[in-house]
Amino acid sequence: MKTFRTASRRRTTIGLTGIALAAALAASACSGSSGSSSGGKQTLVITGQYSGPTSNTLVNWWKAAAVEFKKTHPDVTVKINNIVTTSESTYYSKLDLLERSSSTSPNVVYEDSFLVQSDAAAGYLAPMPQLKNFSEWKNLYPTFQKVTEYNGTPYSMMTETDVQQIYFDKALLEKAGLPANWKPKTLNDILTAAEAIKAKDPGVIPLWVYTGTPLGEASSFRGFQVLLLGTSSRLYDNATGKWETGGPGFNQVFNFLADLHSKGLEEPTADWSNPNAGTVLNSQLMPKQKVAMAIDGSWVSTQWLPGQAAPWSAGVSTYSVADVPTANGQAPGVTNLSGGWSLAIPAKSSNQSLAYQFIETANSPALLAKYTAVSGQLPVEANVANNSIFTNGIKADPLFQEAVKYAATTNYRPSFGPYNELSTDIAAVTGQISLGQLTAAQAEKTWAGDVKQAAGAGKTEG
Repeated sequence: MKTFRTASRRRTTIGLTGIALAAALAASACSGSSGSSSGGKQTLVITGQYSGPTSNTLVNWWKAAAVEFKKTHPDVTVKINNIVTTSESTYYSKLDLLERSSSTSPNVVYEDSFLVQSDAAAGYLAPMPQLKNFSEWKNLYPTFQKVTEYNGTPYSMMTETDVQQIYFDKALLEKAGLPANWKPKTLNDILTAAEAIKAKDPGVIPLWVYTGTPLGEASSFRGFQVLLLGTSSRLYDNATGKWETGGPGFNQVFNFLADLHSKGLEEPTADWSNPNAGTVLNSQLMPKQKVAMAIDGSWVSTQWLPGQAAPWSAGVSTYSVADVPTANGQAPGVTNLSGGWSLAIPAKSSNQSLAYQFIETANSPALLAKYTAVSGQLPVEANVANNSIFTNGIKADPLFQEAVKYAATTNYRPSFGPYNELSTDIAAVTGQISLGQLTAAQAEKTWAGDVKQAAGAGKTEG
């Protein structure tokens, strides 16, 4: 079960220098990180992040895929060589190290979709044009084809995703005079609800919204971008190929965040500035019913199920979910934004043809249905979402069931060019708003300066 990444990938080996770097590379080589062959026998290596028992769902999926692969490739042994760490930045540092040489590079890697376009542009991934002839690629929801393409060519195969929802405590909203089936139509509806909650129960957090640099991409993605997509503005104009310096939507979202701060409707600074804020929210504050509303990912309720990270049997009945509305209730009425993960082939993978064949096997609807049903991740194609293995597997979680439909129409980030820098800038600006250091107008001015500097001359508009 994945939470949201808080650091962008850097193609450097952070903390691994000199003797330590050489030792790590040698250890990786000795552990058989790369594919190999001997006497007609071949080994195919797949690498992902193992962060603890919750990663077993990922491992079990790959093991099941290896069994299927063995049926058609009897001379091939699939080796799962995961990087054991709870830190995503460490995972990518070590993965980058392995990928430097064909002698150590895995054949298949677990790649955050957020990184595919930038990694493809930098030459770190092998193109997979043949994916366009693969039946399951053709069945992907359009967003998940686009997010893994660079210059029109696929560079990875999406396997799973998430969407954003407004979780709300039914009892706390009813106490504030709001209905148990609350459905906000505008950003102002959310603000009004938060004010009513604070007036009736000042001891709870009216609305949790991620802001500030400690949560990095989560603040940019979930605390700003998903809301911006509900306006007439965008970070990047696909038609002109330029980054937006501002506009009505930026102003509206910055004002929304500024109102939350000035009216004391968001979580305290001590909470949003905690790098582990997501865990605190999902596994501590929500179970204690200290948060009335929270904008968060679709996996949250799956953590409350038996045997998961924070078991809480009453969670799926205590909380309900609402759609993230467009800013003014304009069509289509709701908005969303997704991340997700994929399988890719490193540019220095020693057997790219075999790696591609394994990716096709691993992406069979039956295997993905079994995996997504227990991993807290959403299917990226209807063949999986409608598979009885998946639908039966999520019956215990009505909140997660609500999220499934949004994968078909969700949006993705323009994660190329200066995006990493701009996303960090957004997180910083939202944090300054939450500290009362910037008004909405000042935030928009700061953003305009940031984007002009990061994107460069001739690459901005607005």
